[in-house]
Amino acid sequence: MRSSRHIFIAAAALILLGAAGAPGQETVYRRGDSNGSGDVDISDPLHLLNFLFSGGRAPRCRAEADVNRSGTIDISDAVALLSFLFSGVGDLQALTPEEDVSCAEPWVVRSGEMVGVLPYVSEERGVQGTVEELSNRTIRIRNFYYDGGGGGRTYVWLHRGGDLRTGRPISPSIRRDFPGWVNETLEYAIPDEIPEDMFHSVAVWCYDFDLNFGSARLLAPSS
Repeated sequence: MRSSRHIFIAAAALILLGAAGAPGQETVYRRGDSNGSGDVDISDPLHLLNFLFSGGRAPRCRAEADVNRSGTIDISDAVALLSFLFSGVGDLQALTPEEDVSCAEPWVVRSGEMVGVLPYVSEERGVQGTVEELSNRTIRIRNFYYDGGGGGRTYVWLHRGGDLRTGRPISPSIRRDFPGWVNETLEYAIPDEIPEDMFHSVAVWCYDFDLNFGSARLLAPSS
């Protein structure tokens, strides 16, 4: 009985390992595979158009979505991909070794510099930094400064402008004893329930007193 039980357990383990796939299997990146499905088909230009014009999710790799190799991702890439798929026009050049390596790291989808909304706000709390939205749905703030004060719960806050109270926090309170944050890097995941088109700015927001200590408008890089 014990022998049969051991055989059953071993067989179950082998099945689970097989279902998980081979460990360390490399991800294959292909130009035109905007949605990262592994195939290049009609879903890729649709994914790209949704990203460009409807706030959809970013391509997993910038080089995959740069169909015409112009160095930027724009409507011409979707047009080139549709022409290739349905008219046989052009070709999808293989990624260069440098592009293939770059695909393993998240890329900057949008970025902006954090500044005070009113002059005295920035000067009082010293808030500054470079805000980046990454393709893996992460907000990263580099070279971040904030004295940690403000008298209430303070968050990294996503918003669309206007009334910031309609925005959403993505961090725990970042209040900290003086001197606070000095030239540091913060990274916070964007919750799945927050789509990209729900926000275009990132703020340091004092929730208890409705104070914006600094905000960055996120824009796509020009190249």
